[in-house]
Amino acid sequence: MPGAATVHLTLTQPLTKSLALVGTVRNLFDVDYSDPASSAHLQDVIPQNGRTARIGLRWTLGAR
Repeated sequence: MPGAATVHLTLTQPLTKSLALVGTVRNLFDVDYSDPASSAHLQDVIPQNGRTARIGLRWTLGAR
């Protein structure tokens, strides 16, 4: 199985002292790759997700 490299990008924008907007893109360049499977699986390799994105809020307790 050939090697593969993926790039993940995370950006954070503070909104207040304790709240931030966070955005993440995993597998930025949409690389097609698989991970090797163990003997517990029927297949030899397990295909992984392509590009995925997530956005959310991060709340920090006790921020000053």
